[in-house]
Amino acid sequence: MRGVSRKGIAVPYIIALILGIAVVALLGYWFFVLGGSFSTEASLTECQTKMRTFCLSYSGTGYTPAQTFTDTCGSSGVADTDSPECCSYKTTLLAGYTNWKDACMATIG
Repeated sequence: MRGVSRKGIAVPYIIALILGIAVVALLGYWFFVLGGSFSTEASLTECQTKMRTFCLSYSGTGYTPAQTFTDTCGSSGVADTDSPECCSYKTTLLAGYTNWKDACMATIG
């Protein structure tokens, strides 16, 4: 083994290290970005549940005081239903209604 240089042995380890780092980076990207596990946005089902919960309590008040919609999410004063997490689903949830009473009556029947 006199003719074998120790410098030649380091090259495969360096290549393996670079490939390992690339694999970990790709898995990390997939897990955090594509997986969406750490997103702060709620799902449509969660937002529908929030709206149904709000509508049930709001119907108990006889739909008073009147609640109108606002263009800005989180500013209507309607607790969780109009929360920033559900902002992207607002159009879907409100389905063309102009006030909470009509939307709630359609939601809970």
